[in-house]
Amino acid sequence: MRDEALRLINRHRRTGILIDANLLLLLVVGRFDQQRILTFERTSAFMIEDYRLLEVIVRQFSKILTTAHVLTEVSNLSTKLEKKLLFSFRDMFRQTIETVDERGCTAKDAAANRYFQRLGLTDAAILALTDRRFLLLTADAELALVASATGGDALNFNHLRPVAWEKTLS
Repeated sequence: MRDEALRLINRHRRTGILIDANLLLLLVVGRFDQQRILTFERTSAFMIEDYRLLEVIVRQFSKILTTAHVLTEVSNLSTKLEKKLLFSFRDMFRQTIETVDERGCTAKDAAANRYFQRLGLTDAAILALTDRRFLLLTADAELALVASATGGDALNFNHLRPVAWEKTLS
């Protein structure tokens, strides 16, 4: 898996990486406060090491791609943060938004995608943009499988996580 991941990263280093909402949330929460990853209900399935790995992966690319749907989902998921932290978190989120390359996919186009019923609006919008021009990085196994099956390049982040490798090696 690591060889395949490196091949895809090298292939898309210049064209960019498209990150799903859960991983983008992990990225922003980690940049805001790494310890919060462990206590925030929306990121508590991840470890600080996962965030650090994500940062290493992201730094390999000339740009991070996203959609308005992904950004909206991250914004909505972040409302579960404690109110006293939300203002500061949103400042970090805004800084992240300023660095990403937002690509367009209307809700109408996403809903017309044949996988809309199965995956929902945000993932359908991601699929509309996923092809061999960009690498999709997701923690959603089904999204990764569909993206790959429909001709896109996708990596399941869970296969790259330190815990996954520890289990594989033991």
